[in-house]
Amino acid sequence: MAALTRGALFLLVCALSSTVAAAELSNEELQRTQVETLRRQMANELHLQAFDLIDELVYGWTQAPPFAADTAVVVADVTVPYGFGSGLEALLENHLADLVIQHGETRVRLAHCPACQAITVHSDAQGTIVSRGVDQPGALRQAGASSGAEHALFLDFEAEGAALVLRARITSLDDDLTIVRARTLSTSTSSAALLRSGDRLISAEDARHEYLDALQQRGPVVIPVRVSLIQFAPPAEGSAGIATLPILWLQTGAEMGINHARDWTGSITIGGTFVPQLYNGLMLEARVNRLLTGAATSLTQPNLYGFVGASLTTINGPVALLLRDDVPTIADVVGAATGVVSQSTTYPAITAGVDLRIGNRLGASFFAQTTPTLAGAPSIGRYLDVGLQIHSIGGEVTLCF
Repeated sequence: MAALTRGALFLLVCALSSTVAAAELSNEELQRTQVETLRRQMANELHLQAFDLIDELVYGWTQAPPFAADTAVVVADVTVPYGFGSGLEALLENHLADLVIQHGETRVRLAHCPACQAITVHSDAQGTIVSRGVDQPGALRQAGASSGAEHALFLDFEAEGAALVLRARITSLDDDLTIVRARTLSTSTSSAALLRSGDRLISAEDARHEYLDALQQRGPVVIPVRVSLIQFAPPAEGSAGIATLPILWLQTGAEMGINHARDWTGSITIGGTFVPQLYNGLMLEARVNRLLTGAATSLTQPNLYGFVGASLTTINGPVALLLRDDVPTIADVVGAATGVVSQSTTYPAITAGVDLRIGNRLGASFFAQTTPTLAGAPSIGRYLDVGLQIHSIGGEVTLCF
């Protein structure tokens, strides 16, 4: 019985040991996966930051060329932070060559130097040296002579704390490798890459402004297209007036951001309406919008604006008869519908409302209007009459292009 108990305990211990070992293995695999994911993220960010530094270097050359005339230069050496290998070095060298080819105003003409990274044997009166060509001034000079170049370019990328630093040096191909041009550039790895276009290099400040403008869809002017429906208040009880039909409008124009945050905007639009045998008309409207949700428009959340505006509207047709100060007769209606009698009414309106915008591209709004010159029309009632009369309400949908 005791032997059986000891055997059971032994099996139980073995099972627990296997479970612990499996758990430790799973933890190690999880840690390796997390480290590999983090390494890939760091490598991707470093690639983009290194590209930005080269963009900034070549942009500097376009503004202040290092030479007075076109000059052949060999890329002697490109070094990157430890662990990223020769693949990144070749990628950065190719990016540099592509930019220089596209921007002849740099006056730098890159020459190929196969001996720079190759292991070479160089002999002279002082002895024989076996090393990379870049480490032998004598070998570099011979490579420059074969390519017609008299200068060499060294690019050193180093990670220093939270910054990636580029140290660029142009040297003459003599025994002393005399430095003729040097520049140090750095960027914080915590900031987003600029992603400048290689065929149109601009300053870092201008690139960041363009990047933010594109991201936030903040061009100086957008073209709104609005479809709105306006309904006048029904006549008061006991009035001889006739209730008006809702009027459908299609408007377009220009909307401008008054400042970069777009917490203030303004728009000017012209609109038209047409329903056969009932009415047609034109409208000119100006608005000022104020952001109610925050100090600047949000890129991820809807933005609510309040607005006030003024408009001038002309309505033609039978519906215009209902906007007069007297009740139309049957003869008036028949004459306007057949075109025998031309009826037109022009009136100003003051508008106030709210506009919900999503991504500065889609909007929906509700508004109320007061039309002082129509206050005497028996067919126009009041939605609100507490000192300020509200004669009509409406809603609209806006698409911005």
